Amino acid sequence: MAFDPIQNIPAPSLNLHALKIHKMSNWIKNKTLKRYWFGRYPRIWLYLTLGWFASLCTFFLSLWVGLFFDLYFQSSLSKTLLLEKSGISIDHLGTFFWIMGMVITLKFILQYNERKGIHQDVDRFIHYLLAKMYRRQLRQNPELFNSRPFSKYLLRYSGDLQPVRNLLAQGIHRGIRDVLFLLSGLALLCWLNFTWTLILAILSMVIFPIFRWLDQKQMLMIPFRRNQKNDLLHFVTESFGIQNHLHQQGKVEKKIQAFNQKNTELLQSNLQNQRFESLRHAGVNILGPLMVGIILFFSWVHVQNAAPGDLLAYLLVLGSLGSAVRNVVKAPEIIEKGMLSLKKIERLSKKQPTYPSPILFVPEDEKQPNCPKLSKKG
Repeated sequence: MAFDPIQNIPAPSLNLHALKIHKMSNWIKNKTLKRYWFGRYPRIWLYLTLGWFASLCTFFLSLWVGLFFDLYFQSSLSKTLLLEKSGISIDHLGTFFWIMGMVITLKFILQYNERKGIHQDVDRFIHYLLAKMYRRQLRQNPELFNSRPFSKYLLRYSGDLQPVRNLLAQGIHRGIRDVLFLLSGLALLCWLNFTWTLILAILSMVIFPIFRWLDQKQMLMIPFRRNQKNDLLHFVTESFGIQNHLHQQGKVEKKIQAFNQKNTELLQSNLQNQRFESLRHAGVNILGPLMVGIILFFSWVHVQNAAPGDLLAYLLVLGSLGSAVRNVVKAPEIIEKGMLSLKKIERLSKKQPTYPSPILFVPEDEKQPNCPKLSKKG
């Protein structure tokens, strides 16, 4: 009968290692990151500042669109309150496009230097990890080195490097940058209309526990799924190494059944993770339209309706926050995956004695009594 990998799949049970995930993921206190990332590359704070300034250009360009309606249609309905408060007054479309072009050019320069700088420093950090890991492994005691399966070593050099790269560039750097962007946007929204911003804050307090619950569910499964992938790779490399022996012993079909069982368990974990990931993805994508709809509804039913220009300015700023919200919601999972890979690389790169000194046992009757120290004087 053909093997069906979907039917009758037992749900995976989380082990104790997965329950300790939050204790392992403290990237702020991690010694490797403190010493060799934050300590060696202080320019990362400069790149963070460049990215933050580039995000502020996004706010300016969003509000600049509203000004176009004032100039082109000669309609004060779309005039933005923030530009008025900033003292910006443009009378000609030519000047409007010149300023817009300069801001776009500035945004390009800032984002180019930010991305180039942070990713080059990430490459240097990965280069350091590879060199340290290879050096420590090659200097290990041969007996200790051969006691571990080679699949574990290969994973450190391949599958674990990309999560570490994502940890630094997308988890930590982009996460902090987008948090600063959201805080700046929150300040702008409060300036434009404090009442609407308070409503959005209350809505965020209601929605946040839902995303937090999804984060906890996924984070508990991350180490469990990683261990399943590692075990499956180890099983494959071990099976290929004894392929001739399996044919001689007539155990090929038995080995295939064992592989199918492990592969099915991994499939079930992936399917369960995709359910949570789909909930998170769909929830994050409706946040923007949901907030816009609530603001529109409140401006309709509230007795003190705001001016159309104020509403337009508010919606333009609010709409520019959507991408940052998605990145901040995704950052904890990226950091968690990266920290798990970094921890494994750290354990493999831990300094081991090349040849440990043997411990000699001396019988009690052969021990010499303590002798007085001899004087150096003749």
